[in-house]
Amino acid sequence: MSRLGISVKTIMPVIGRDLMPPMDTGIIKAHVRFSANETVEEAEKRISPFLDWLHKMPEVVMSSVTFGSEPGVLSMGSGSLPTEAIMTINCVNRFEREKTLWALEDEIRDKLATLKNVKAVDVYDFGATPMSSIKAPVNTRLLAEDYHLLPGAARKAAKAMGRVKGITSTGISWDNDFTEVELKIDTNRALAYDMTPVQIAAQLPLAGIPVALSGNLVSMQTQFVRLYFNQNFDGNLENLRLIPIQTPKGPVPLASLATIGYRFTANKIERNQMLYSIDVTGYRSKRAISSLTEDTVKALEKEGIKGVEVSQQGDIFQMEDSFKRMIKAIGIGIVLLLMALIAIYQSVRLSIVMILVLPLAMIGASWGMLVFNKPSCMPSLVGIMLLFGIIIKNSVLLIDFYQEYRKKEGPFEAAMESVAVRFRPVFMTAFGTIAGMIPIAFEWAVGLERLSPLADVAVGGLLVGTVLTLVYIPMFAYSVDGKKGQKKHEMPSLSI
Repeated sequence: MSRLGISVKTIMPVIGRDLMPPMDTGIIKAHVRFSANETVEEAEKRISPFLDWLHKMPEVVMSSVTFGSEPGVLSMGSGSLPTEAIMTINCVNRFEREKTLWALEDEIRDKLATLKNVKAVDVYDFGATPMSSIKAPVNTRLLAEDYHLLPGAARKAAKAMGRVKGITSTGISWDNDFTEVELKIDTNRALAYDMTPVQIAAQLPLAGIPVALSGNLVSMQTQFVRLYFNQNFDGNLENLRLIPIQTPKGPVPLASLATIGYRFTANKIERNQMLYSIDVTGYRSKRAISSLTEDTVKALEKEGIKGVEVSQQGDIFQMEDSFKRMIKAIGIGIVLLLMALIAIYQSVRLSIVMILVLPLAMIGASWGMLVFNKPSCMPSLVGIMLLFGIIIKNSVLLIDFYQEYRKKEGPFEAAMESVAVRFRPVFMTAFGTIAGMIPIAFEWAVGLERLSPLADVAVGGLLVGTVLTLVYIPMFAYSVDGKKGQKKHEMPSLSI
């Protein structure tokens, strides 16, 4: 049993945990964010040379590009900048190309990063994600009451996540990167011309009515109000400075009453749980999500981000809940199985002996996942349930024959005889199941990546578990029943 603990504790952290295993679906998604100050037309021109390069690749079948997306889901809608492009790239299946999907992603990511005015690039495989509503595999969410703290904290978090092994790209859901013109009215100068800020704003060629015109002057003095001109702005501040403002003392240019300049502001602001929020996303290639999240948490703690609330909302959030449910289901199944064995065999000791071999099968299961380089995931848990069913069936056969021979032989002879009789059927069952699992374990067809952890667990668990069943079940039965028989035999001799 100590070897079991060593095997599981040593291997499980190495293979990691994930919701679903990595899968070469042949579909690549690319999320390209250009500068927030560009137009869709400019972004289309910048991405056009990349598309020409992409379609020359022999591995690529076709692609599509859309501008604008809805936050959190992969669909068209409102909520993000129109200069954010989402690309879908369809490749030939993995048997007809030499490069893996992740190698193609690295090439596409490097090429997109060379485009002018690209702010961030995320390239990831599509179709193998457990939940499409999750923004990214690693999603660090920052919350604060003051949204001014979030962009700086998010940049620190993105820098820390960029150093985590296995994260291919990082991004921030919003930032202070949108350029706008800031107009600050000088109250003293305005009063010198017998003007108020509201009277000055009323003469600007604005689209709509300034929000403060219908209220008092205090709101315009204490907070920013964003207004839009009803005509195109060519980016020349001199045109704004020379706008004539009619005053009781004659017309004066706007520059005489206010200072005008550029500043950066947030292109959008997100809220969550009644607080301002910002998401720092990280995409990966094949490394397990548990290892990525664990290293991300350590990197964030080392970075020392203060003043904001930090939480993990990526795949790890759903994975922990799913694993708890599956482990609970397996535990309930083992308890019900034990109760059924006790009722059938009328022996608590022998029933526990049959159950004890189940943890021993985990040695082979963990080694199977390590050899095939697969994480512990939902299909592997299903494989463990399949493995437990076969192992407990072999245990029942051995104990059943042990009890049959025990009626006319001693414990040791009964244990040896049960192994000799059931050796061939037990191995035939195990190797027959292994033979059926080999095509799935080696992923000999497109789509079998999803089920391969199930087969890996079954193959490794049956190879090791079957041998341990034939060794430990008779040994446990003999040790439990032998001592019991020895006591019964020695009691009469002691009375004499």
